[in-house]
Amino acid sequence: ATVTFTFRESVTGFGTEDIQYDTSKGTLSALTAVGTDGKVWSATYTPSSGIESANNTIRVNLAGVLDAQGNAGTGSASSGNFSIDTKPPEVTVTISDERLTAGETATVTFTFRESVTGFDLNDVQYDTSKGALSALTAVGTDGKVWTATYTPSSGIESATNTIRVNLAGVQDAQGNAGTGTSTSGNFSIDTKPPEATVTISDNHLSAGETATVTFTFRESVTGFGTEDIQYDTSKGTLSALTAVGTDGKVWSATYTPSSGIESANNTIRVNLAGVLDAQGNAGTGSASSGNFSIDTKPPEVTVTISDERLTAGETATVTFTFRESVTGFDLNDVQYDTSKGALSALTAVGTDGKVWTATYTPSSGIESATNTIRVNLAGVQDAQGNAGTGTGSSGNFSIDTKPPEATVTISDERLTAGETATVTFTFSERVTGFGTEDIQYDTSKGTLSALTAVGTDGKVWTATYTPRPDTESADNTIRVNLAGVLDAQGNAGTGSASSGNFSIDTRPPEVTVTISDSSLSAGETATVTFTFRESVTGFGTEDIQYDTSKGTLSALTAVGTDGKVWTASYTPSSGIESADNTIRVNLAGVLDAQGNAGTGSASSGNFSIDTRPPEVTV
Repeated sequence: ATVTFTFRESVTGFGTEDIQYDTSKGTLSALTAVGTDGKVWSATYTPSSGIESANNTIRVNLAGVLDAQGNAGTGSASSGNFSIDTKPPEVTVTISDERLTAGETATVTFTFRESVTGFDLNDVQYDTSKGALSALTAVGTDGKVWTATYTPSSGIESATNTIRVNLAGVQDAQGNAGTGTSTSGNFSIDTKPPEATVTISDNHLSAGETATVTFTFRESVTGFGTEDIQYDTSKGTLSALTAVGTDGKVWSATYTPSSGIESANNTIRVNLAGVLDAQGNAGTGSASSGNFSIDTKPPEVTVTISDERLTAGETATVTFTFRESVTGFDLNDVQYDTSKGALSALTAVGTDGKVWTATYTPSSGIESATNTIRVNLAGVQDAQGNAGTGTGSSGNFSIDTKPPEATVTISDERLTAGETATVTFTFSERVTGFGTEDIQYDTSKGTLSALTAVGTDGKVWTATYTPRPDTESADNTIRVNLAGVLDAQGNAGTGSASSGNFSIDTRPPEVTVTISDSSLSAGETATVTFTFRESVTGFGTEDIQYDTSKGTLSALTAVGTDGKVWTASYTPSSGIESADNTIRVNLAGVLDAQGNAGTGSASSGNFSIDTRPPEVTV
């Protein structure tokens, strides 16, 4: 503004030192004389910036001013009042909530020092990625106050936030444009739900091991317990939680895998729905540990044999297949009956340590329906160091390297005249190729009928044995030559099988009659001895025939106890003269021990009797 100082008359001594004003509010330039009469001066007044003042004057102290006559002025002369408004618009930004959480909003109030124009949302600056501001609402009609609702974005965690006004586009009633910015106080946003990191100290668990599971939250939380932890309880168990520190951020628990588990894919998860942070934000979703494997399952093996029916000359391949790679497996771990067969050295199949083979050779002369090859797993370990337990067994297999065997029995071990016996040929197993040509016996002593199969299993045959008449034999057998006989497995018999001994006695009793004196005279007696070939029964004096007119026989006396020999005394009658005499035995009523009845008779040798005294005719 131009300030003009107009004196009533010409003056001297007037200078800026005579001018009084508030220099804090503005400055006055040097005086410039207007005209030459010394009455009028002017100066330029420039208000200071940032000044807002309603009452201002510029005064002249007249004491130092002289007119042409030398009169000194007195008092002062003042301009009229003028206002200064060089202060740009200013605004105060406040927010109703300095800690915003999920679901909350805040009222932002923009309060200007004076009425303004040109203020709208374009002048408001904030991080739109963290929240949104509604449209402005004027409060009152004086153009000083506006409000808007601030809604934080979800999933935000930010400790430093402000809402600012760019004043450049705002003007007050005097047209002063705002400069710079005005900002709210700091406020925090936490609409981010609790988050957790789950870690496990060992991601390859084997038998006997445990792992520490650590649950680390991004911030302090409440409401976290074991009920929020999810995992497969069939594969392991988790201990109670232990807080680590006092800030409510970290917990740990011990995980113990179950025994007998083999699982490559395992996690421990936290259901965050029931967990709250300090701002009351509830967690969402879940947080999971990294994958970890469990192998507490001991090594297992499948044992197979390539041939389940082994015969003479055959071998079989035994394959030991483990579920996983193992160490420590050798023949010392293989169990089988070494009396029945032998296993070769093990041969690894491939390089992964899972499969081995060996050749099994059955022993000769073995017939066994129940056989297995087993692995004692106690000394075998998998890659995790789990030791095997128990055994793994092959399926059952049979061994028949035993040639056919036969048992020959005869139904009667003492055959007599008129009797027959059934001969039974019982093989240890089904056979083929068996015929009468395989049977050996003394055909001079008896005959064997054709073979008859008993049943349909090819094990048993019978034949009828008929002894020949007039045969007496204590030692007899019927034998089978097994060389031509085959079992179902093709094993050929060896050697022979024999019946037990049996006797044949189809010969009737026979007796020899001897007399001790073949020339008997008066007063003499003779001993008659009856000697049978074998023990007999039913022999008595009634079986003895002789001429009783010529002599008498005493009762029989047994000699010994074997029933073979008897004696009797023969006493010739007196007055007898006979040249031809015998003592005979009728064998029809005599039986041997086998019940054979004698036939015909047996006679002593001839003997003479002369008990007649001499006679004379004169």
